[in-house]
Amino acid sequence: MVGAPFWAWLATKIGKDKALATASLVFAVFYIGATLVPGGNFALTAAAMFIAGLPYAAGLFLLRAMMADAGDEIRLDTGVDRTGLMFSILSATTKIGHVVALIPYLILQWVGFRAIPGVEGNSESSLLTLQILFILVPGVLLALAALVLKGYPLTPARHDEIRRALEARDGVARDPVAEPA
Repeated sequence: MVGAPFWAWLATKIGKDKALATASLVFAVFYIGATLVPGGNFALTAAAMFIAGLPYAAGLFLLRAMMADAGDEIRLDTGVDRTGLMFSILSATTKIGHVVALIPYLILQWVGFRAIPGVEGNSESSLLTLQILFILVPGVLLALAALVLKGYPLTPARHDEIRRALEARDGVARDPVAEPA
């Protein structure tokens, strides 16, 4: 969560979608890069992992902020506030993601990986599978997330238009921070 203030600041400068895409790419590079630190140096490894984790918080709060903006757009289009439903769907998909995250462990069991200290007792293929599943796959998925966000249509300018239209229609300005949707 140490990096959260930076990503919040960046989101105000370039937009939530671009900040999240940037954080995803930075996270991918730092995450994969952290594995290149030579072993045996705890302080260097800890510093590399700390730096690699700085973009982590961006997804946690920027997705929710983007969901709130999308809720405003749906409320403008339909006249119905579906923000609660949208957040429950986000919560459910997050929980599904936690279940899907168990799949690599099943794959590791299938290739014969044994969770023991050191490399002894594991084949080259099981160690390679471990690296692919826990380094390459997350890095690729983070890069893909950034790519998916490239055409995100709800820009800061568009959201400002939506808020003004809601204000004109509803006759009341709402502070999205002070009041729940």
